[in-house]
Amino acid sequence: MAKKNKTKTDDRPIVHLVCQAHIDPVWMWTWQEGAREGISTFHTAANLLEEFPDFVFNHNESVLYEWIEENDPALFARIRKLVKQGRWNISGGWYLQPDCNMSAGETLVRLIQEGQRYFSDKFGVTPRVAYNFDTFGHPASLPQMLAQAGYGMYIHCRPVPHQLQLPAALYQWQGHDGTRVLVLRPDTGWYCTGPSDIPVPGVQTARALATNGVTQARETAVRGRTTSPPTTSSWQSPE
Repeated sequence: MAKKNKTKTDDRPIVHLVCQAHIDPVWMWTWQEGAREGISTFHTAANLLEEFPDFVFNHNESVLYEWIEENDPALFARIRKLVKQGRWNISGGWYLQPDCNMSAGETLVRLIQEGQRYFSDKFGVTPRVAYNFDTFGHPASLPQMLAQAGYGMYIHCRPVPHQLQLPAALYQWQGHDGTRVLVLRPDTGWYCTGPSDIPVPGVQTARALATNGVTQARETAVRGRTTSPPTTSSWQSPE
């Protein structure tokens, strides 16, 4: 996260660049491959954090931390140190980012409870902002689950605008029981970087994307970008 300090005569906006890594640890590959990807990604994040003192990294999904704790204790120790320093932010707080359409309510509750238990036990933190970037839909009962679990905000990317128009990027979602939760669907980009987002000829392979992504992260650490603050509105789940 890059922060630009404002002075009394500086009316330029403060820009926060929120860095995270979206990993589908058990989607279209084995869990062993997902674990390797998680370890590699977290190594890169820890290296960047130790190189750039103003950089902050965010990640959720306690299952990835469990795999790292078991398979790479040295990396896990680095992460715990960075979390304690406020450099690595435990976000989301769930065991896994699930398919919220297919999962039963009990399953979603268990995913929340297990993630919160692990992060509390291992890091002494309880995230208050939940997110599921890539699930294709969300049940109308989710605001109630989030509120009862202590969350004050929820972030999602799907459904995308052409699938569902919302009144604003930042809005109040009212569930079927009347429970409301503040929700953000980012309108300044996506949860990941794809080939179309990188205007570099020849950058198409997964390795090239990863390499170029790290390069961009390093460059971003020393320069800022601007974005406009979202407006707020309300939206109620359809019956």
